[in-house]
Amino acid sequence: PDVIRLPRIEKIIPEYSNEGVSCYQCIVINFTSPMLQSELSDFSNIEIINSRNVPITEYFNNPILSEDGKTLSIFPIHSKIKTLVSDSSVYDITVVISSNLHENKKNPEPFEEYTHTYTIGEDKDKPLAEIKKIYMN
Repeated sequence: PDVIRLPRIEKIIPEYSNEGVSCYQCIVINFTSPMLQSELSDFSNIEIINSRNVPITEYFNNPILSEDGKTLSIFPIHSKIKTLVSDSSVYDITVVISSNLHENKKNPEPFEEYTHTYTIGEDKDKPLAEIKKIYMN
């Protein structure tokens, strides 16, 4: 019998850390199969919230889906995101991926909602070039 592999999220970075990661860090979501660009070009199927369930998508640029449709990148708006973290605190961010997403194929399989939480910390002054080097390789 044929095995049907449901589309899912393979990995999301940044991973959770008690100390927090740089607030300038890009969110990278890897899918197991190509997804539809039209469903990931804005925040209609992705929610970014703080620990009080308040939406904070205005702190991020619109998502960018890779050419192969398997990697989604969400870059923070640097001038805004740094205001969320003081030098002595960390700030939880939760990314919720909607179950309304579909694979980029004729008969798409269902997608399960996925939630991922990470923490940004006081690493506000890390040079942008260093952050890009980590995530663009």
